[in-house]
This record gives sequence, structure tokens and C-alpha cells, in this order.
Amino acid sequence: KSMKGMKFSMYLIKLSANHPSFHTINFNPVGLSLVVGKQHDLEQPDQKKTYNGVGKSLMIRLIHFCLGSNSIEEFEKKIPDWTFSLVFVIDNQVFTAIRNTSKQMKIRLNEEEYNLKDYRAYLEKLIFKIPSESKFLSFRSLISRFIRPFKTSYTKVLYADPKEKKEIQNMMNVAYLLGLDLDLTLRKWELKEEYEKIETQRKNIKSDPVLKEFFSHYQDEKIPIV
Repeated sequence: KSMKGMKFSMYLIKLSANHPSFHTINFNPVGLSLVVGKQHDLEQPDQKKTYNGVGKSLMIRLIHFCLGSNSIEEFEKKIPDWTFSLVFVIDNQVFTAIRNTSKQMKIRLNEEEYNLKDYRAYLEKLIFKIPSESKFLSFRSLISRFIRPFKTSYTKVLYADPKEKKEIQNMMNVAYLLGLDLDLTLRKWELKEEYEKIETQRKNIKSDPVLKEFFSHYQDEKIPIV
């Protein structure tokens, strides 16, 4: 991928686990990797159940797990002591990230172990090179726009994570990936917020019966301060 002022490349190689029941996923390093489900019943009325469980959603979740997502309680309960490994390449350098479902706060990258915070910071530096003191930007917020983690991530193209409650979070992440000026983006949002506050105050003053009567009669009175 490329953005204004920077160029980088990252692609996935392999996702595996320490249990033979998990089938290793090998990604295509030179093109698209497609994971599809097969439709068994063409007459199935429930369109949500027309495809077999080939593990598409789980695969995405495991990729995020190996790329520093928050701890997943469900993994610890249902598959304790499973270790997942994700091999990927960043700018021609091969990395292997290893994370255990029972020790989720630690991630081993190649031969070095990181806590979750430091691991994210290291990947952020390698991949995105976010300018210092940039608001609302992080490795996790940006990588989620490439590997979309939720079903809703596919229904709203600009919003990858429903946890982003503020519009400015989305605006800043999209602006960064498009190579737009972050300062101008933030300033525009601040002006919009200020305008909306002024509009709210104006409407409140207009609807307040005491103030409305006072200003409608242009009374030149002194308001005592107690």
C-alpha cells in the first residue's frame, strides 16, 4: 500500500496453530487469497445460513488476534493453551507473531517477546509511521480498515469499527490513509463542533420564555446580581 509521503508493503504468508485439528492457511503472496463458502441448499429461506462454516470469520478474528487485538475471552474459555502463529512480510522482512490464548497479554515476534502495548507500537512504527501527537490514530485503528474485523465493517465502507463512536475518529483515520492534511481535517471538525454548539445555544435562547419576552420588548433593564 502507498500513501502520501510514505510507501510500505505488508502481506500475509501463513496462519497456523499448535493443534493438528487446525488446518494451516497459506495465503497467496503474489495476488489475492480467496476464502469462499459453498452453498448446499439453494432453497434455503434463511439467507444467513446458506453457506457452510469454512471459518471465514474465525480466520479474520485470528489474524487480528495475532496482530495485537484486545484479549478475546472466548478464546481463553473455549480453546485454552492454543498457540496461533501468523507469518507476514513487511518491506521484504519476514515476521512471525505467536500468541497463546491463555497468555494473551504477551506476543512473541520473531525471537523477542512484547507486551500488547509495545507490540502494537512496534508494528505501528514499522507499517504506518504515524506522525507524533496525531489524535485518533493508532496501529489498530488503521489496520482494521484493511482487515475488517466485524460484519458491520462491510456494510459501511468508511467505518471499520463500530466502537468508534465519534465521527472525528473515522475522519482522521480515512484522511491519513488518503494522504490528506490531518491538521486541516481536525480543524474542520473543531469548527463544525463549535458551530453546532452555537446553534444549540441560539435555539435554547430562542425557545426560553423569559429571555424571549425580555428581548422581544427591548427592555433596557438592569439585571441584579445577587
